[in-house]
Amino acid sequence: MTREGQLNGEIDFTRFRPQPARFGVENDRRRLNVLFLLGSTDISGGTYVILQHVLEAEARGDEVTIVPMFEPNATSTRWHPAYEGLRLASFEEIADEEFDIAVATWWRTVYELHRVRARHFAYLVQSIESRFYEESDTEIRRLADSTYDLPISVITETPWIQWYLAIEHNRPSFLVPNGIEKSLYSPVGPVMAPRMQTGLRVLIEGPVDVPMKNVEQTIEIVAGAGPSETWLMTSSDVDVIEGVDRVFSRVPITTAPAVYRSCDVLVKLSLVEGMFGPPLEMFHCGGTTVCWDVTGHEDYVKNGENGLVVETGNVQGTVDAVSYLRDQRFELRRLQLGALETAARWPSWAESSRMFHEALEVIARQPERSHREMMSAIAHARAALD
Repeated sequence: MTREGQLNGEIDFTRFRPQPARFGVENDRRRLNVLFLLGSTDISGGTYVILQHVLEAEARGDEVTIVPMFEPNATSTRWHPAYEGLRLASFEEIADEEFDIAVATWWRTVYELHRVRARHFAYLVQSIESRFYEESDTEIRRLADSTYDLPISVITETPWIQWYLAIEHNRPSFLVPNGIEKSLYSPVGPVMAPRMQTGLRVLIEGPVDVPMKNVEQTIEIVAGAGPSETWLMTSSDVDVIEGVDRVFSRVPITTAPAVYRSCDVLVKLSLVEGMFGPPLEMFHCGGTTVCWDVTGHEDYVKNGENGLVVETGNVQGTVDAVSYLRDQRFELRRLQLGALETAARWPSWAESSRMFHEALEVIARQPERSHREMMSAIAHARAALD
């Protein structure tokens, strides 16, 4: 099929079926006993990343334990299959155990490392979390930022965070891009409804009660562009939202691709991001995106090639971008094809987690820092802010 034919709405999605990972599991790789300190087991993009690494680690033969700060329940663990066989424990239950590596995954969990016995410590930084709080929350912002100055090995997922940590905190870090579950996120598969032959079906994604995700304003902006339908996929427990035609609340990860495959474009107008995940998932499912130029978008969203990027806060520019895709079917198809080509080059979770494990192996080969020394550094950091 010619590219001209593809752009006229005849994209051969079978060209983009998931391919086997380029890297296999090597039997001689060191097996590790790893503890992840988690904030909450509930549905979120950051927790999803951690669980994907956990699944791959267990498949590789590693022993993995997760200790959440907030007690899990049946609802908070229903959305991801990793929880079915994963060891969830409390601090009390691991009090007499020692791990090869303990991994903090949220700034608050860094201050809980004193409750863990481990030969090595690591810190998975998925965003600069002080930005999650208002400028007036000075104490919390300083506590979050101070964790980046501690003598803990850091792994991050996007170049902008790596650069920030190096420049602002003199902290080197391992770079491990997030992967994609290629067997799920694919343009070929079940849908909630067939894509429209005319008009535009817009998808909005994110929790409605988290200001930095900006979902409420996104709904208002999309309404101004006059799409044929607007859908919302959200981790919030809601059934009906004004301005939205269909709401998909707290869907498991196995269902999310069917929602993506049903829509033409994901409009994602976050104010703060680490690694910008949902547009990449949309790319893999045959759609494109309109997004703001939030940190992390530059990893893969190329304006005019696979999506449309608008300056953050430019409401009219965003309305114009969505309206353009509504009216210009040829351009919509061109961007969708560019998105599929971007997706085809992106690593799978098997590839990403291989890099993550290699980073942990490097950390595990370093001279052990005494537990007392590590805890002293953490206590000093917190005391300095009191």
